[in-house]
Amino acid sequence: PNSSDFNVKFYASAASTYVVIHDGGSGETYIYSETENGATATDVVMNSSTTSLSGLNANFTAPGQSVTYMLYAGNTGAYDAYLNAITFANVSGKSSNKVCTPGTNATASLVESACNAISISVDVDGTTATETTRLTNHVLYKDAFELITITISYASDGARADCPFSVSFGNIALEYSTVDNKQLSKFYIGNTTIKILYRKYNLLL
Repeated sequence: PNSSDFNVKFYASAASTYVVIHDGGSGETYIYSETENGATATDVVMNSSTTSLSGLNANFTAPGQSVTYMLYAGNTGAYDAYLNAITFANVSGKSSNKVCTPGTNATASLVESACNAISISVDVDGTTATETTRLTNHVLYKDAFELITITISYASDGARADCPFSVSFGNIALEYSTVDNKQLSKFYIGNTTIKILYRKYNLLL
């Protein structure tokens, strides 16, 4: 496949599985947040058809709260695309994909307990991941779109901290390719390894 013909990007909305709602030419659309039980969040401005998204955030004041963002992955390229992996990278410079930082006068042990109750999950058209997950048989057909739901939540039975603290998550990537994982294989001829080449495309959350 020609890499210039493989095109999977983020879109803010879709009227149906196959038709995109355009933004009227402004080049910017909003990804709105849905909150539960008193959580707050800001909406995210996204340039049309991008491969990365930033600015998602949640503000929690008590256990049981959550923030959800919804957007779409759209395949406007010449080939069917396969979602081969949802990967959760560590926070830059850290050994974990989630880092909680105590605020002023916060007790570190209480923040750590509360931090354990805060999580992020990504659902792509019914496939949900909370950690790096390899996938097979997940196809995004040409000219089709699939819903991506990102949820940041504070478990209802989670501990409370005594002062504000912040939580950072590492990059989350959706790895789309022109072939399915199960088709990736190696052929051995003597001591020579011949690999099947494929086009890989990452969408970053």
